[in-house]
Amino acid sequence: MSGFLFLIVIDWVMTRTEDNSRNGIRWKLTTTLDDLDFADDLALLSSRWSQAQDKLNRLNQFEGKVGLKINIDKTKVLR
Repeated sequence: MSGFLFLIVIDWVMTRTEDNSRNGIRWKLTTTLDDLDFADDLALLSSRWSQAQDKLNRLNQFEGKVGLKINIDKTKVLR
């Protein structure tokens, strides 16, 4: 049950983080891919550094409201 509740919380956080902004990478002609989620790992995808920073700031804002915290030691930037 706790795993299911965690998924609901992560879905709530990511929905507010993305905010229909379409700042991800182009996936198909009319769609974009904004993030990849697996268990308790997240990958935020953006085509520009400023968009990635905005997503990370929004993620930090909303995750704090539900008691989650970004682990700085495990956070990586890939280009």
